[in-house]
Amino acid sequence: MSATRVEVDGGRLAVDDEGAGEAVLFVAGGLIVDSFVPLCAQPDVARGRRLLRPHRRGYGRTALPGPVSITRDAADCLAVLDGLGIDRAHLVGWSHGGAVALQVAVDRPGAVASLTLLEPALFVVPAAAELAAALAPVAQMWADGDRAGALDAFHLPLWGPDWRARLEAAIPGGVAQLERDAATLFHSDVPALGAWAAAMPDVGSITAPVLEVTGGAGGVLMEQIRDQVRAWLPQTESVTIPGADHSFPVTRAADLAGPLAGFLDRHSIARQPA
Repeated sequence: MSATRVEVDGGRLAVDDEGAGEAVLFVAGGLIVDSFVPLCAQPDVARGRRLLRPHRRGYGRTALPGPVSITRDAADCLAVLDGLGIDRAHLVGWSHGGAVALQVAVDRPGAVASLTLLEPALFVVPAAAELAAALAPVAQMWADGDRAGALDAFHLPLWGPDWRARLEAAIPGGVAQLERDAATLFHSDVPALGAWAAAMPDVGSITAPVLEVTGGAGGVLMEQIRDQVRAWLPQTESVTIPGADHSFPVTRAADLAGPLAGFLDRHSIARQPA
């Protein structure tokens, strides 16, 4: 793997770049910049592909001024492709990164060969209002200095009580990484998602092939997100990972690898019109 930096608005963005073949750009969610490392290590995913993992603003090795926004993150993704000389790529986005991937596909349709959405964070569905209400006191806990409590309150409903052990097992050093970058989530990512939902782009204009993956234990919120993606994008192929919660790209990477690799194979850039 090579670690490179790409020029973006305001500075340089760190990018992990490995493999060769059709480019797949992975857009991480909040908190865990290395969230896609377990998935990219799966042979079915890695074989014959160039895997790109940008470090979003405020995460990992990228230290760039804010504020974060979905449109700015999307512009950064396109700058990564331009900076590396890539005309078209497959996009894979998890949680916050799913919203960013949607925005990329709206902003430059020709750059997106396919779109994979892993429980994208969509604050436009009815159940999201309950989530937003729950996040307000969590952000206040963080602001008040109860950082461990805030991280527990954020992760418990999404990952379960053993979230630290599960994260560390999948990504050694992941908990320390998460704790180091958590301020970006509370200060920037959550407000950015709300602002994006309020000014919703024309997501229905996306024509790229779409794969939507949901965890079977995601509950009403994730079911509504799945249904919203299907309503916007009738071409969507859906997969459910039985018993999986929101952590599945990290903790169930082996179960995700097969459906993702199959989708990328079916919609290979080589098979698509120029």
